[in-house]
Amino acid sequence: EKMASLGNMVSGIAHEINTPIGIGLTAITHFQEITQEITKLYEEQNISQAEFEDYLNTANNLAQAINKNLFRAAELIRSFKKISVDQTSEEKRVFNIYDYTIDFVNSMYGTLLRTKIKIELNMEKDICMNSYPGSFSQFLMILVSNSLLHGYDDGDVGIIKISAIQNENRVILEYIDDGKGIDQKDLRHIFEPFFTTKRGQGGSGLGLNILYNIVINIFNGRIECESKQKEGVKFITHLPTNM
Repeated sequence: EKMASLGNMVSGIAHEINTPIGIGLTAITHFQEITQEITKLYEEQNISQAEFEDYLNTANNLAQAINKNLFRAAELIRSFKKISVDQTSEEKRVFNIYDYTIDFVNSMYGTLLRTKIKIELNMEKDICMNSYPGSFSQFLMILVSNSLLHGYDDGDVGIIKISAIQNENRVILEYIDDGKGIDQKDLRHIFEPFFTTKRGQGGSGLGLNILYNIVINIFNGRIECESKQKEGVKFITHLPTNM
């Protein structure tokens, strides 16, 4: 499951990083060309004030475009590096869950870009956990992947909301999507191993069972699910801030 999550993440990052790198490469190539032209005019002492001002204006616009797109690429790489390292290790450490969730959403950007699903965060920004960030990112990955696979059809417009508050020494995290929801007859089975409504369509029936085991056995927390058909789904998770 971890390797599958990383595989999806790598695919999304590779797809998304092409855009800012491509724009940056095009911009720097143009920058080189106009610099060579203005240098030639200068050496020939055949440069007007208007030509020089035009060069300065274009150079400034190109520099801003290059900076913006390389910064975006660097952010994507930083987020992916942070998430991927944590996912392949079981190191326990203190981490800020808002910052970490932002990194996770950045790492999923390429995957989400191929859909019309948006993620909205409403989390207290100073909540820290002394726990396992790799398992936390896997927890988020399973929830989002489950929504994309089961909650929406191709082309559906939707929103996923993730909120978190701290109540003494526990974090109450709510995950809500506005997708198709879960049939009541299926709701009590969702955490069972190999239970899936998408057999043969990409569903292994293991995702939510692994999620349940992460919450119970790794975080020593608890999780429950509320849902009705056509009314989306809500997962309410209680996690200790210090393990």
